[in-house]
Order: sequence, then C-alpha cells, then structure tokens
Amino acid sequence: MKRIIRENTLSTKQHYEFEGTDEQRTEEAWEVTCGYLGAKQKKTLEGIRSQMKEQSAWEQLEPVVNMSTLCLGIDGYYPLRAMTEFFQGKRDFS
Repeated sequence: MKRIIRENTLSTKQHYEFEGTDEQRTEEAWEVTCGYLGAKQKKTLEGIRSQMKEQSAWEQLEPVVNMSTLCLGIDGYYPLRAMTEFFQGKRDFS
C-alpha cells in the first residue's frame, strides 16, 4: 500500500490519498488520525464515546462523528469512516 502526501500550498494541512481496499484505506486513515491527534484530544474523544455508551445515545452517532471531525480539522471519507468505527467501539487509540 502506498500513501501519497500532498501539501496544500494555501494552508498547512496535509492531504492524503490512500491506495488499497476499503479496509486498508480505513486502517491507514485511522493510523494517520491517531498520529495527528494529541493526547488531550484523544482523551476528550474517549470521554465522549463513554458518555454515549452510558446514555445509549447511538441514534446521535452521525452528528457526533461529524462534529468531532469538523472540530478537529479531519476531513475525507476514510477518516470519517475510521472515526465512526471508533465511536462504535470497533477501534481504539494506539
């Protein structure tokens, strides 16, 4: 699998293009996301996820994922898919 990194000249954000199957792309997006987030952000996201579990607020999953990714500056189909799996409890921060 090859990861292509393109630097946007108008900002400091990096843009990634992932190759491989959907699962490989999602896994790679999760690794990039884990590397991008700081300890405080990870702890906050874990707290939100545990509150959702306690309150059985799974019907609010989509808005929570969308707001989380927007606030953190994360964009794209595969990072969004990986973050959704995190909130569903299928992924943890490494």
